[in-house]
Parts: sequence; C-alpha cells; structure tokens
Amino acid sequence: MIIKNDQDIFFGLDQAAIDELGLYKTVNTYKKNQAIFLQDNPAYGVYCIQSGKVKISSVGKEGKETILRLASAGELLGHTTIFSNEAYTASAVAMEDCVVCYLEKEKFLKAVAKYPMLTLNIMSQLSHTMRASEAQNVALAQKNVRERFAALLLKFIETYGAKVGERVRLDIKLTRDEMASMIGTSMETLVRLITEFKNEGIIEQDGKVIFIIDEKKLVQFANI
Repeated sequence: MIIKNDQDIFFGLDQAAIDELGLYKTVNTYKKNQAIFLQDNPAYGVYCIQSGKVKISSVGKEGKETILRLASAGELLGHTTIFSNEAYTASAVAMEDCVVCYLEKEKFLKAVAKYPMLTLNIMSQLSHTMRASEAQNVALAQKNVRERFAALLLKFIETYGAKVGERVRLDIKLTRDEMASMIGTSMETLVRLITEFKNEGIIEQDGKVIFIIDEKKLVQFANI
C-alpha cells in the first residue's frame, strides 16, 4: 500500500498512477537506530516513510553530528540529491520501528517525468525542507539558546503533540544529545534549560516523555 494524504508526494495522483508506482516499490522494515541510508554513500534511490519517525543528520569534518530534521509518515527521503547524481549528503536513521518504501532512481525519475502532479508534490516537499532549513539557520543566528529551545518544543507540539487532559504529550523521544544538537548547544546547557522550564511550570517529564503544561508561556519564551 502507498499512503496518500495531502502531506505526501502521492497526493492528487489517480488510482492508476498509484497502482503503477506500487509495482515499482519495495517495502522494508527498519528497527530503531537502524540506518536507512548513510551520508556519502551513492544515491541509488529515494525512500518514502510509510510509518514511524526518522532522523536526518550529517556529520562534519570534526565528527560532530548535526540533526537537520525529523521526518515522519508521508515524507520523502533522499530526494535532495537524486536529481544531481551526487551521494547522499546526510544519513537517515530510524528513531523507532519504521516501515519505508523504496523506489530505485531510474524508476523514480521515469515516474516523475510521467506524472506532473508527482513532480509538483516533490517540489512542494523540497520547498518545505528548504524553508525549514532557512528557519533553523535564522534561529541559530538570531535567537538565544532559551528561545531556540522554546521554539523547538513548539515545533514538536505542532508535529508530534497529543492532547492528554490539560497537557500536551510530545510523542517523540530524543536523547539529550540529540535535542542539544537541534538547537546548537551543549548537553549541559540543555539539561539546565529543561530544569528551568520545569521549575517555571512550562513542562513536566515522565521518564523520557515530555509534557507541555503552559503553551502560552512557551510562545512568549520563543519570542515569536
């Protein structure tokens, strides 16, 4: 089955096109922390997440990992380099058990040429990825670390939030190192921020799960 909603690349395609693309794809299951593809490896195809969450990250010359974004169901992976004959510029690793569709590059490019709606949807995802990257760069340059952490939590509410009574549960589990990477700070600073936000009644934690208690104050802290 190929999922089809207004957030994924198959939205707007007729059933015949969906059925044809279904013949081209293979479906793989990845366990938590298993690599889907690795930075600098040849880009032989593209991947579409059917279920689960995936971390997209790159490693710099000094060996430091930077998380570029988190992806979930309906999103395309590996598409930023597929048109340029370049290697993957980042790695994709399953954050939880995932089901991922794979389309070989040659078949994918033929489908892009055949179905204009598919091309538009891919362009839309590329634009979204670029906007998110630009917003992240602006935040790193212009916001202090407290503001960046508040903005990150607000983003998680939008994407992974689940209302539980008066609280919002964030259905995303990241290590402190991973969260620190996303806001460009150290783990020690992140730990301090988490403690401050708890003390100010903005968040609570149950194990590794974060609950948002005061979203309005979070917006104020994010300075947006």
